[in-house]
Amino acid sequence: MDYWSFVSNSYFIYITVTVGPAALEAWGWRVAFLVGVALVGIGLIIRFFVEETPVFKQFKSRGEVLKNPIVVSFRRVWKQMLKITLGLGALGTIYYVNTVTIWSVFWLTIAKVPLPIAAPINIFIYTVSYICGIIAGYLADKYGRRPIVIWGFLLYLIIAVPLFSVFVITKDIFTLTIAALVIGIIGAFAPMALYIMLPELAPANVRLSVYNVGYQLSAGFIIGFAPFVMTWLWITTGTILWALTWPAVFAVLGIILTWLWFPETKGIDISKTLAIEVRITK
Repeated sequence: MDYWSFVSNSYFIYITVTVGPAALEAWGWRVAFLVGVALVGIGLIIRFFVEETPVFKQFKSRGEVLKNPIVVSFRRVWKQMLKITLGLGALGTIYYVNTVTIWSVFWLTIAKVPLPIAAPINIFIYTVSYICGIIAGYLADKYGRRPIVIWGFLLYLIIAVPLFSVFVITKDIFTLTIAALVIGIIGAFAPMALYIMLPELAPANVRLSVYNVGYQLSAGFIIGFAPFVMTWLWITTGTILWALTWPAVFAVLGIILTWLWFPETKGIDISKTLAIEVRITK
């Protein structure tokens, strides 16, 4: 969960109560995008006034800032970039299902729960999921990233389809809430631990470039196709449950990648930089 889920659901509740569902469908949904314009200014303020990290200050003081970190990343750490791309693709696909799909498809479309009822429930679930993400981060620091990722994806793989099927067989609000809550709790652990692990795979002086390129590649070529593939599976098979095989595939992918390819990053020196031939000593 991110705090924008809380904000967006709160907005839906407010606009539905004040102007009604019809106005929300006609023009109310556009207001959120207009508010997003103001967020650009906030983002710029954060970008220009927040201090650099201690790790960046360290390698900058040693003259290890690269002139072209993206070029160097593709040339010398492309394996780490590929790992990050695939890892983000796995957790991003599952995150999409746990947030967008469970909210818009299962709650509102399949179970047909009214928006003023579904939105507060989802705020509660997102809040609990967020707390579980903090716990996952603590456990990843204590026991290592790999076991939390592997067991988190494995448990999600076991419980996801059975619990999502609850939305097809009942419309009882309490039952749906428990099912979605368990999915939100289990689904928070592996992604959070993986979010910690993936940036640590790259050397400090190319970390931002490697991670950002990997993120954009995963979003454009893996995560972005999730709604299309799941919709195709739904239409082709006639049931939404078959569409859930797609995030299940990525849960399996996350387990395999972490087990066979991703090293344990707990306790590594995150200030370690990529050896370079030309350094800027300014």
